[in-house]
Amino acid sequence: MKRAKKFKDYFEDIKPVTDEELEELLNDPPKRNNRENFKKAKKKFYKDF
Repeated sequence: MKRAKKFKDYFEDIKPVTDEELEELLNDPPKRNNRENFKKAKKKFYKDF
């Protein structure tokens, strides 16, 4: 019963995606250069110390 209850609680929080939201997600260009952004943030962080 515990698993069923957790499963129910988990799926109560999920809401369906509307067509407009899906359209926005599909039209947004994929994010790139995440590694470069991470390196910049890391460099900035260590510069402060």
